[in-house]
Amino acid sequence: EHSGICSEHFISGEKSNDSLSPDYVPSTFKHLPSPLKRKRARGMERYERLSLTKKRKDTEVDKQSAAAVLLALSEDGNGTLFCEPHTGRSCSTVLSMTDIDSLEARCMDFEKQNECYRKKCHDLEEECQGLLAENAIVKKDLESMTKECTDLREANTKLRESIKRQSLTKQSFENDDSKVKYYTGLPSFARLIALFTFVSASISDSSKTILSPSSNSLWC
Repeated sequence: EHSGICSEHFISGEKSNDSLSPDYVPSTFKHLPSPLKRKRARGMERYERLSLTKKRKDTEVDKQSAAAVLLALSEDGNGTLFCEPHTGRSCSTVLSMTDIDSLEARCMDFEKQNECYRKKCHDLEEECQGLLAENAIVKKDLESMTKECTDLREANTKLRESIKRQSLTKQSFENDDSKVKYYTGLPSFARLIALFTFVSASISDSSKTILSPSSNSLWC
């Protein structure tokens, strides 16, 4: 007889008398998993949004009904509006049925224009979405090309260094006695220079020779 249910078992903290509300019955308990609790909380949010929308529609309908009743009370059979019903004194502004029909026609035109603007806005939104998607693709391609460029630069740098190490110029032998020994059999670069100085007098300096004198001495 005196039993009750704690408010903690309701999503909003109190029982609802609306049978469509998630809080019509208790639904929140400690043993329930978190995903189910979140799902029921989202259901409550959806119910509240629908309830608010319904209240707004009901309020708008009430306003329209009240306006229609007031218009009917203040209008005589010829379409003349009276400021004070049953007094016979007309307002300064008198609307005929033709004026009312004209206003209704203008309202319909405004509705058509509004629908046209909505369609244009929808088309622009779709176009923007397409441009955003295209921009994302271009951005991805640009990032890919930038990475490819960086990789090519690194490969080019490594290739240049490799070519430089494998060249047989005087500069390539400096500070590299192991290379000197590999290609000439001499133990050091200093010995190579001494030998080159000794034999350089006998090396032909013909203009048809494509090698430099130092390179020519290595192959002779």
